[in-house]
Amino acid sequence: MARIGIDARFYGVAGPGRYVSNLLKNLEGLSTHEFFIFLSKEGFEKYQPASQNWHKVLCDVSWYSWKEQLVLPFLFLKYRLDLLHVPHFNFPIFYPGRIVLTIHDLIINQFSTERATTKFPLYYRFKRLVYRLIVKLGVIRAERVVVPSKYVKNELVRQYALSEAKVIITYEGVAGEYGEFEGNKGNTGNDKEEFLLCVGSMYPHKNLERLVEAFAQLKSNGQFKGHLVLIGKEDYFAKRLRQEIATTYPNLVPDIIFPGQDAPKGYLDDIEVKEYYQNALALVFPSLSEGFGLPPLEAMSLNCPVIASNSTSIPEICGEAAVYFDPYDVEDMAIKIINVIKDAELRQQLIAKGHENVKRFSWSKMAEETLKIYEDCFSSR
Repeated sequence: MARIGIDARFYGVAGPGRYVSNLLKNLEGLSTHEFFIFLSKEGFEKYQPASQNWHKVLCDVSWYSWKEQLVLPFLFLKYRLDLLHVPHFNFPIFYPGRIVLTIHDLIINQFSTERATTKFPLYYRFKRLVYRLIVKLGVIRAERVVVPSKYVKNELVRQYALSEAKVIITYEGVAGEYGEFEGNKGNTGNDKEEFLLCVGSMYPHKNLERLVEAFAQLKSNGQFKGHLVLIGKEDYFAKRLRQEIATTYPNLVPDIIFPGQDAPKGYLDDIEVKEYYQNALALVFPSLSEGFGLPPLEAMSLNCPVIASNSTSIPEICGEAAVYFDPYDVEDMAIKIINVIKDAELRQQLIAKGHENVKRFSWSKMAEETLKIYEDCFSSR
């Protein structure tokens, strides 16, 4: 029986935390190995293992900090782990043990501009150099590198000259936070409210400025009278986007809604996001780059038609269940949006195709495949 550690400090946090939470939930009970789950203070209070061979360990060390590099190696060594799974790029470079590393995307490599940070430019450039070093060391050192799509695998193999056998794809899931697909019939697509929806962070690579520009075109020529709802965390990037809208399109301020702005925690709970999915005319996902991209699948699971960027991993994940546009072409984006808005039959087709597409993705399958990766590491000693 092996001793396996999982760095779960992101547990309960958006982004990598969704992956970590679902990994723990679905992995527990699949194996007789002994697991040690390293959690932040908040995660330690929330997470309660159900299996006797699963142990939670308080690890109140901030991610992306120097302490992460200087303290974590000793904590992990204390538990004499046979294998450590770090579910993000930020592994402790001085830890000498065997690791499995999950790389969700390489967006920082692709979009490395100061506009994507709130830090001073020099500090940002320094952090980016450290990031590049840690990722490079991590993918070289790791026994296996786990990725969520073929796109990320191909980019890792190309950029870091890794063997294809070392990089393993485990698609993420969609059920859980929003309920199983079969239990969410929602609306039929013909009785939706008059708003378009976009869900996710508001970082520059999410391409929301072009979405706003396309929305402005639809409003100016009278093709759409509804609203645009942008759901994401109320942070520096959301505030900056609102300011840009107020400056460039002051007449659109009442028509573009940021629900997170008035949310007590600065973001909506899953149940609140679910209601938006179920009532929107369509989800528009204009991102320039994604390692996987959960919002389109969440939309599909809740009868919300998807209009999406044709870049990076998005067509791989959405398959035939989305209408695609060039994310750099505002006019193409506007055309595809209005085509879906005006065509009820097309929306029904997208909903039906979405039902089938989401069946390809399962958190339980992801956990089973991850356990197999652990076992393969042990068998390859």
